Amino acid sequence: MAPFFAELAAARRATTMDSFWIAAERLDLVRCACPGAQFTPPLEAPSLSRVLPESREACVAEILRGWFECAVPLRASDWRATWRCRSTWVEIALAQLEAEGQILRGHFLSRGGDEEIEWAHGACWRASTA
Repeated sequence: MAPFFAELAAARRATTMDSFWIAAERLDLVRCACPGAQFTPPLEAPSLSRVLPESREACVAEILRGWFECAVPLRASDWRATWRCRSTWVEIALAQLEAEGQILRGHFLSRGGDEEIEWAHGACWRASTA
């Protein structure tokens, strides 16, 4: 995967935040959700035709929406620790996605007695367990 990222970075199409690849087109969204984040290499976002969500919480929800479409069930604490994001922003984003019918809450994976609620994309989780 590194050669692909190197090609994207050289074309100024991608950067990293910690160990996460960030597409240039999503950079303003990540900056809104994670103020003060450092990107390597430094990169400016291209002008977008999409309007950014109006609040930080809505930006977090948009990022979470993408993660849930391709990830196993996650706990809020997993996401907060990974992205170093405030608990309230994550909780509001999860509630928004649940209200939209995008994600489900429950206990999907065995985690050694951990009772924290897990969240999963409804369509992906149902398809993978059917």
